[in-house]
Amino acid sequence: MAKPDHTVVARPSGSPDNKPTNPLSRPFYLDTADDPGQHVLAKLGSIAMAINVITCLLANSDAFRDAQAHNEPTEPGHWPLAPACAEGLFAAIYFLNQYAETLSHESLVSSGV
Repeated sequence: MAKPDHTVVARPSGSPDNKPTNPLSRPFYLDTADDPGQHVLAKLGSIAMAINVITCLLANSDAFRDAQAHNEPTEPGHWPLAPACAEGLFAAIYFLNQYAETLSHESLVSSGV
């Protein structure tokens, strides 16, 4: 009977090169070298980008619903989101904002400001 070899170094789960990925498995790189301050700024910038994109999706959905309600033609790129999806996106914005505030606070505390 074979004995398990527990001497192998464990590898954290995730992508093979330990780069963060999204649910579609597309890698998202935060190349900030070894500067923790730059790493926090890159995370904050990425959070701001995500919030902006989600806000645009919600705005497009609202524009589509308004156009439908007034029997106006809809523009390409405007489409409605299911109510549960829209609520989930509002929740995502809320929690992304909370995470950004936490990162900002932690970076201020660690830098001694």
